[in-house]
Amino acid sequence: MRQFTEDDVRALALTPRAWRDAIATIYARFAAGGVRVAPKSHLRPSPGELILALPAVDLERGYSACKWVNVVPAERTAGGPTVNSVLLLNDWRTGRPLALVAADALTAARTAAMSAVAAAHYARPASVRIGFIGCGVQARSHFAALRDVFPGLRAATVFGRRIESARAFVDELRVAGVDAHASREARDAVAGQDLVVTTVPNGLQRPFLDPAWLDAGAFVAAVDLGRSWLRSGWRAGTRLVTDEREQAAEAGREGQLISAGPFAADLADIAAGRAVPRLESACTLFAFSGHAAADLAAAILIHEAARAAEHATPASTAR
Repeated sequence: MRQFTEDDVRALALTPRAWRDAIATIYARFAAGGVRVAPKSHLRPSPGELILALPAVDLERGYSACKWVNVVPAERTAGGPTVNSVLLLNDWRTGRPLALVAADALTAARTAAMSAVAAAHYARPASVRIGFIGCGVQARSHFAALRDVFPGLRAATVFGRRIESARAFVDELRVAGVDAHASREARDAVAGQDLVVTTVPNGLQRPFLDPAWLDAGAFVAAVDLGRSWLRSGWRAGTRLVTDEREQAAEAGREGQLISAGPFAADLADIAAGRAVPRLESACTLFAFSGHAAADLAAAILIHEAARAAEHATPASTAR
């Protein structure tokens, strides 16, 4: 069994397109019944602590995987990360473990790819403006994923809890050729934007983003499960989209997701070509809680990319 550190995952230099294709492919197989996913398992040993298990199997390609996530309160981490995750990939037919992957960087990339698949269907094709509520790892991974789908993105507004963090992200966006600005007002990162990415961490006391600020046709990637958004005030005709309907409905009923539906589409609908089309006048809220099929796709992508790199000849590597 091969072990991948976070640095090993980054060293593979997988492109946003590779991540997006892996997500679209796994959800197409999920829609056809070739991929099966068990419900996400939760355990809360103490206040602020969460343990998650996300198992899935790809019957067609012969892989199974389970992601194991531990979330702990910040005061127990001595300045380290509050979320730690690993992903185990097995040969489904023999049960043999193939890879153990440190999954924090992986999770950021696969989550952004999920948003990119949804945005490719529901956002304006000529999107040029993007707003960020939150400026951490997920904001950065989402910029890379969405810029690959919308190469015309040329303007960004960033709002964060600390203006210094927002300005640091702005500096990175400017290096990437984007006219970026930091703002002390959340509304500036929502109003007038084609794309909005919200990544507010857990622990928010109350929602503060007003859906009325959104322009018609805007696409929102609510990576924070929608916790930052008011539940009322959404434009008539707003499309609610998610990663997987049943899991999202359950998360909504438990109060973890902004809504329990009904959902206009999920990623399986999009990948299978059966999702309702976008409407220029309708906003889209992509609110999702993370789904094991996406983690399975990520594990397969990393495993097979590493195998391909190992078997590449010097000549093919040089090309």
